[in-house]
Amino acid sequence: MNTAQQPQRGKKTLIAGVIVLGVCLLGGIIAAVVGLGGAVGTLAKSQAFSGSAQVNAEAGEVFQLYALEGSAIPNCEVIGADGTIPGPGTSQTSTIGDNNESWASFDSFLADSTQIYLISCDSSDPVLVGPPLSIGGIFAGVGGILLAVFGGLIGVILIIVGLVKRSRSRTRSDWGYGQPSPGYPPGPATTWSPNR
Repeated sequence: MNTAQQPQRGKKTLIAGVIVLGVCLLGGIIAAVVGLGGAVGTLAKSQAFSGSAQVNAEAGEVFQLYALEGSAIPNCEVIGADGTIPGPGTSQTSTIGDNNESWASFDSFLADSTQIYLISCDSSDPVLVGPPLSIGGIFAGVGGILLAVFGGLIGVILIIVGLVKRSRSRTRSDWGYGQPSPGYPPGPATTWSPNR
């Protein structure tokens, strides 16, 4: 057996572990940032107002109305610049916020055509109008976190297994194959004679 090749045992497992760890961490982080960043970006795309506001909407665009959590839910009316009332939006309930405030959705509408829509509410409490929270973004973000954690764990396990294999391989190669391993010393020489 070629003893020079023995230290290579575990090399493939070690390389596979490094690749799995790197890919899962990188892919997971990217998915988490893109997914959760899109969800958090809903707040940045929203407009806060009190009483009334106007929004420019494109045909097919969905908006949600948000009120501060814990505050009274206002009655709001939405009407287009051409006098039409937009259709109902999503039935999805969204909660968005930052470190200071949290907003919960209470109504939604669908822009039937590209135009300006006037929103009038019967309360002086602040209201937020913006797109609904991206469910796909949330799933992508959570999936990215799980991929980074569990994929990274598998990569670390493969790296440890590869290192152990290489360590054992080097120890055996130090003894040398085909040669007696350290053991008991040889016993006294004996001779055999048929006259005994």
